[in-house]
Amino acid sequence: MTSPSKLKYLTVALYHPRVMKGGAQYVAKDLHDMADAGDDFEAVLLAGIDGRMFPQYVKVGSVITALPETQNEYILGGFKFDDFYHVVHDPRRNKMLARFLEDHRPDVIHIHHSLWVGLEFIELCRKVLPDVKIIYTLHEYLAMCYSQGQLFRYHERAICHQAAPDQCVKCFPGRSVEEFMLRKRFFQRAFEKVDHFISPSAYLAERFIEWGIPRAKMSVIPNGHRTSRPAGW
Repeated sequence: MTSPSKLKYLTVALYHPRVMKGGAQYVAKDLHDMADAGDDFEAVLLAGIDGRMFPQYVKVGSVITALPETQNEYILGGFKFDDFYHVVHDPRRNKMLARFLEDHRPDVIHIHHSLWVGLEFIELCRKVLPDVKIIYTLHEYLAMCYSQGQLFRYHERAICHQAAPDQCVKCFPGRSVEEFMLRKRFFQRAFEKVDHFISPSAYLAERFIEWGIPRAKMSVIPNGHRTSRPAGW
């Protein structure tokens, strides 16, 4: 009797704990490691980074490089990231990403961030792999809040309860209402191609449901993490 083939699982993260420490990085890496340790998965990790901050991880002529001394863990370098619209302006990078997806052909892609990954990556995944299942974990409110995803009005020293474009300009008077409307449409258009969202808290989930994500596409799953880590991590 032939054994069933392994599920190909691609984790896409912002940074890697070896490049920069952070909560979302640890969650993504832990989930990758759990999948990689199982017999039913073929796990690959792709971590987007700012290539200008960490040039040692970026090779000339290649935007995707293997992380030294790892198995199936890769670094995705970027240099022209638009932190307002979350777009990476690099056609050559998209071509290499398309080739990466074609080579690995994952069944499931679990995205943990759009910073230094780019919203266009979601559309590229759907274009290259029409049947792939795309999961997106919302680690904070960055999609709806340009103020570092914190939903906090620093000029009022208060929590933001209405992330509407006419309210966003109060935090960023140099931007227009139309720009914030366009930013929201960019995120919502990309998120339409996501099959399911994961929120680490019920409150965060409700805020994003109010923002526009269908309730049926949202699950609340608290972040898991290791109790101890290797030295230096």
